[in-house]
Amino acid sequence: KDVIDIQPKDFVATRLTEGATPEEVRKSNTLRGFGEADYAFETAEPGWWEFWAEGGGSPFDLIVDGRTLIHSPIASGVWAPQGKLQKMLNLHLAAGKHVLRLSRPEPMGIPWISKMRFSKAKDISGMVRVVPVNDCLALRKDAPLSLRIMAGKGPTPQRVKLAVRREASQDAVWTK
Repeated sequence: KDVIDIQPKDFVATRLTEGATPEEVRKSNTLRGFGEADYAFETAEPGWWEFWAEGGGSPFDLIVDGRTLIHSPIASGVWAPQGKLQKMLNLHLAAGKHVLRLSRPEPMGIPWISKMRFSKAKDISGMVRVVPVNDCLALRKDAPLSLRIMAGKGPTPQRVKLAVRREASQDAVWTK
């Protein structure tokens, strides 16, 4: 299965402090309020997936299997519903059951997301992920930033070689 559409039936739990009840979410697939909302899904085999969503509202944290993957840029006026999905990130998933959590514990709350989908990555653009080594959302000027890059063509993440080059000459300044 190359596409996993997150449906109202996949909604399993909420810690919403106001807004939609679980029954309303299952009926309309629209989240309102603030807190957290969990959806269950399953992958048949390990591999690279692209996560797509359509919605508007507030920025929120996207968490899969307990790992915070992104502080989402979906925000009212920036990424309003337009009848199409927007790619948010790439991730590598093991085979089996997973939990997708949308989290925004403070007002303005969870965005009104109308569609969510995982699509099997078909080319290398969907098979790479850069993540900070330290889980933080703030960076300080002149502070070191350590990143971890995962990439691969197969079902398991692979190591890659990095190089920082001078723009004009393309001479390598740093390699790892």
